Amino acid sequence: MGLTLLFATQLPKIKTDTDPKNMLPVTSPVRQYNDQVESWFALHPDMIALGVRNEEGIFDAQTLRCIATTTEAILKIQGVAAQDVIGLVTVDDVTAEGDLLSTQPLLGDIPATPEQLAAFQQRLLANPWVAPPRCTW
Repeated sequence: MGLTLLFATQLPKIKTDTDPKNMLPVTSPVRQYNDQVESWFALHPDMIALGVRNEEGIFDAQTLRCIATTTEAILKIQGVAAQDVIGLVTVDDVTAEGDLLSTQPLLGDIPATPEQLAAFQQRLLANPWVAPPRCTW
């Protein structure tokens, strides 16, 4: 009984580390590369990536509305750094026409008609910052 109490007194000193990166040795090439990428892009250590999948593609009003609603809910979570949330709703679409530089939300109003959805898809996929051209060899 005394031994059990002795061990029980040590329970508050136990630390749980759930960061998978810390499960790799510091000398691991994977961990070293991960550290390098984090420093290049100034990534926050508590970053979460969220993806949306639709078998038909994301270019329909219902899926875009889901993305917008989810993003807005994430922005309301206490502790979320709003300026670091990157998504269709939070990113600006910057375009240049001649000497004029203009910005608008990448996804402002949800496109309602098939023509608006097609125009949004074309604008999104034509933007090299959002959808970089694929390399062909």
